[in-house]
Amino acid sequence: RIRETDLEILRGMTLRESLCRGASVWRMNPEYLSVRAREVLFQRSQLVKHLDVFMSHTWVSGGWSKALSLLMQSGCHVALIFWFFGILLAALLAKKDILPMPLRYAPGTERFSEVCPLGPWAMILGTFATLVGLVLSPYCPRCKPMDMCFIDAACVHPTDEQLMKRGIHGIGGFLLVSKELRIIWSPVYLTRLWCVFEVATYKKLNPEGAVVLAPIFLETVVVLFYASNLLGAFAYLFIRGSGAGSYVAIPAVLLCCLPYLITIHNLRKNYVQKHQLFAQFENFDLDSVDCSTESDRNFVYAAITQLYGSKEAFTSYVKGPLREELLRPIAYSVGPERYALFP
Repeated sequence: RIRETDLEILRGMTLRESLCRGASVWRMNPEYLSVRAREVLFQRSQLVKHLDVFMSHTWVSGGWSKALSLLMQSGCHVALIFWFFGILLAALLAKKDILPMPLRYAPGTERFSEVCPLGPWAMILGTFATLVGLVLSPYCPRCKPMDMCFIDAACVHPTDEQLMKRGIHGIGGFLLVSKELRIIWSPVYLTRLWCVFEVATYKKLNPEGAVVLAPIFLETVVVLFYASNLLGAFAYLFIRGSGAGSYVAIPAVLLCCLPYLITIHNLRKNYVQKHQLFAQFENFDLDSVDCSTESDRNFVYAAITQLYGSKEAFTSYVKGPLREELLRPIAYSVGPERYALFP
């Protein structure tokens, strides 16, 4: 039955819907939710005939980090638009003398001796607008329809044991009708047997489908750079506008660089995760992967053996072709191109 799709229980939820209401679908492990809360999540999904994206992840990793990652992946362009209008609003209010300019800057050149008023409003309103745009991005209209996704917390029946079992054992069939498998990678991803099963099944049953590796540490890096640029710019503005830089030049420069030094320190931790990602594929061992119940372990082992011939053959596939396919795009990549213009 692993090659059959149970259309009677196939459900999906748009990525936009999953990120609404504070991304509640992602923030909390469904095991810790009340029965009523799980039923509400299930009712937000709908019956579908096919899926655009199958979200593969583990609830062992933090929900907030996944919510932030998905929100930035889908809403960074909306945040950029909001940032532009925030900057425009600051410029218009400053032009009308509605916003005060508490700082002064004198260039001190022969051709220009005027004192220029300065204020932090472009950065303040731009940053505020960016955050608002990111939070509101799931509610904004789109030119194209949102992807219909399979998200286990909302698409598997939470209370009916028979339907729940059909949903769990029918994951292979759901993968069969999915255009894309998106791996929301965290350091514990390849240590969970169901995650391994989803990758194994998708590559065999849906070889023409796309497998997208989306490590959540990438968005953390973007946020760190954004915060350091913002804090560095604030420090530079106030030092230059107050004239303090003329008297304490070296301490002023160090103060402007301090946010970047803190960011570099934190980036080292995130690059450790990147090395963990490569190491997990290189040292993958199916027998050491964790599973909550022995019955689930037996089911997954049987499915992998049916698809690949043996557990050893699948292990070799993960270490070889799958590793090469998934890791090549990020091996030498600085970061996703969609964040190149992130304000």
